[in-house]
Amino acid sequence: MEGNTVTVCDCRDLHKKNNCRNRLLFISAVIQWMLMIVCIACIAIIFHSTDTEKKKIETYVQTIQKKTFVSAEIEPDTYNIGKLNLKQRSGNLNVTNGSVIIAADGLYLVHLEGYLRDKNNNNTVTVWKWNEEENKTLLMTESINGHCIRTVLVKELMQKDKIYIEKERPDLFSNFSLFVYGIDLKC
Repeated sequence: MEGNTVTVCDCRDLHKKNNCRNRLLFISAVIQWMLMIVCIACIAIIFHSTDTEKKKIETYVQTIQKKTFVSAEIEPDTYNIGKLNLKQRSGNLNVTNGSVIIAADGLYLVHLEGYLRDKNNNNTVTVWKWNEEENKTLLMTESINGHCIRTVLVKELMQKDKIYIEKERPDLFSNFSLFVYGIDLKC
């Protein structure tokens, strides 16, 4: 009989141990599910914020396209050394005396693009900013080795600044354009 009592006690202890283990397994399973839900929520937040950033970038691009810009090209009769005479192709910024006139203070994206007639020749193109207080200030200098040039610069410009281009050698360009876009960051 004593053996039976011991066996009954062992079964009760075993049952308690199983209950304890089952509770621990249940609690750990609940914690794992909660962590998985938190991870899924974090991933959703990351994807949502990425979409928000994409929307902000698209808004900036649309703002650039809608607001202040000019597309200017070089007149064919000015392919000589020195200042290139720009003429307005499109946009609402003025081009006067071969220079782009900035209408308002702010950040501007300046994009320079051109092609050389002869791939073997080199040329240096300089974009200048001129205003009454500072006179002539360098915006960018590009040395062209090869067939084409494409350069982008973001710069803070002031009202009535004049942007113009100079080159080192004559008659090398087959097509050359300057694009100036005003960037409005108050979206």
